[in-house]
Amino acid sequence: WADLIHNLQRVNRALLKYAPTEDDASAHIPCKAILAKRLAQCLTPALPSGVHLKALETYHLVFGRLGTRRLARDLPLYCAGLFPLMSHAATPLKAPLLALFDSYILPLERHLRGVAPGLVMAILPALEEEGSEFHSKALHLLTKLRAGLNSDSDFFAALWRTMSTVAPLRFPACEYLRQVLEKEPSLKLSDLGPYGLLCTSLSVALQDTTVLVQRSALDLIL
Repeated sequence: WADLIHNLQRVNRALLKYAPTEDDASAHIPCKAILAKRLAQCLTPALPSGVHLKALETYHLVFGRLGTRRLARDLPLYCAGLFPLMSHAATPLKAPLLALFDSYILPLERHLRGVAPGLVMAILPALEEEGSEFHSKALHLLTKLRAGLNSDSDFFAALWRTMSTVAPLRFPACEYLRQVLEKEPSLKLSDLGPYGLLCTSLSVALQDTTVLVQRSALDLIL
């Protein structure tokens, strides 16, 4: 893995040496599909956190080079590596990963509709550490995503899909939804996204093998 860090450093130096402005044609990333694939491979759970951290530095440089317009177009290429990282990230990685989402991805706002379910799944694991700095930051990012999408239907649909399909994220999803209802008394549970998806997701959560998830789902209903 030492070779991986060395090669990532070489990529970073090249990106820094030829840093363009957003409107500069040289902001184009050559062989971007290959670069995205290799960066995703550098974020696999089998590799140490040092490689992950160096890869995140590369993502920062790539996203900064692309600018908002180009990143909105190319984001699906880079999601495959970034979005699963939080679920297995070491503690020192969580802050820079959340910062990456905040600085580059969430400002894309309405352009995030296609990747909103994956982005919700990427942020929710940080809610599991209640009371930590990551918990409050994740809450802020979800609020920012909701506002940026400008569609409660799209945002809450992404949350319900996560609850129905990703068992480890059912509890943080339920807890986030509970907090939304507490902070916005005018909202009812039936207002939170497509009703059919809502019912399906709650049914799945109530049948979960974890008592904590079942109780959290019941709290939502009651």
